Amino acid sequence: ALEANAGRRVVLWRCEAAPATSPGEAAELQRLRDRFAAQVHRLRLLRHARLCPYFGAEVLPTGDLYISLGYAPGGSVADWLLDCGAVGEPAARRVARAAAEGLRFLHDQGEVHGSLHCGNV
Repeated sequence: ALEANAGRRVVLWRCEAAPATSPGEAAELQRLRDRFAAQVHRLRLLRHARLCPYFGAEVLPTGDLYISLGYAPGGSVADWLLDCGAVGEPAARRVARAAAEGLRFLHDQGEVHGSLHCGNV
């Protein structure tokens, strides 16, 4: 996506939050919003050269939740492999080292990525 007012490319995480129709759904929606707020708080604190930067978050009037992160201009490892095919060992080592540096930082901060795959690296 393109953030119009800043003129930068961003990645948007979207969490749909349909309106609650029962007390149980209302409680679940509140738990979702609490987890969202906690995630936003953690993202604000995590700054590292190997992580996409956090730009902001918003809850829309519809209830949908959004987090805006910096877009990695080179695309993902999955994109790279689709474009280039197999890569040599030196290139694979560079990518693995960069991912490991980001993971080390996260783990040193007590965080777990939770969704590490070629489309997210």
